Amino acid sequence: MMRTRKTRTVIFQRREDDMAGRKRKAGPREANGRPKRASVREKTEDVMGVALAQRLRLVGVDGARSQLAEHPLGRLRLWNHINSEQYDAGMEFGKRLRLYGLVLGVDVTGPRTPWSAVPGAGTGEGPDMDEARANAVKRAYADVLRAVQELRFAGHNTGPVLTVMRKVCAREEGGGLMSNTELGDLRLGLNAVARALRLTSRMAG
Repeated sequence: MMRTRKTRTVIFQRREDDMAGRKRKAGPREANGRPKRASVREKTEDVMGVALAQRLRLVGVDGARSQLAEHPLGRLRLWNHINSEQYDAGMEFGKRLRLYGLVLGVDVTGPRTPWSAVPGAGTGEGPDMDEARANAVKRAYADVLRAVQELRFAGHNTGPVLTVMRKVCAREEGGGLMSNTELGDLRLGLNAVARALRLTSRMAG
């Protein structure tokens, strides 16, 4: 019995020594002494602060106030790398591509998505689309895709053009660190889509 009591006393003493030597983390604490957890509002403010800092770094003070800074195409517009018509064309291309993906039931914006697929070849349907709406979405995307693919008749390689358009317009990546080649390919594609949209507008009018 004496040995057991002595052993317990030593164990308790070690635990007390460990607790006494442990440093408390700095910061606000709850009533029970535990570190205070950040509220949803504080977390949201932190995220917004990071987003604002990124905007300031990318487009400066004036550009950070613009909603254009939220999208890669918008940042390119703020930097005057593309004009307003090219911006509108890119936004429309991205919207049509994403809707087309809903009709197919697959993510067509992924980096490994094959561009050889003909619009309308899929068998899936979007969750909230009837057949007429789905067919209209397919035709709309086919129009802008055809406009870009026809650049090959002018001697352009349309593969890189479609790749950078999918990246910037649909996946909303880039718009910052882009090579001159990528920017040139993007402009080619945006110009092609813009021409197709102008033609469609004239025919509708």
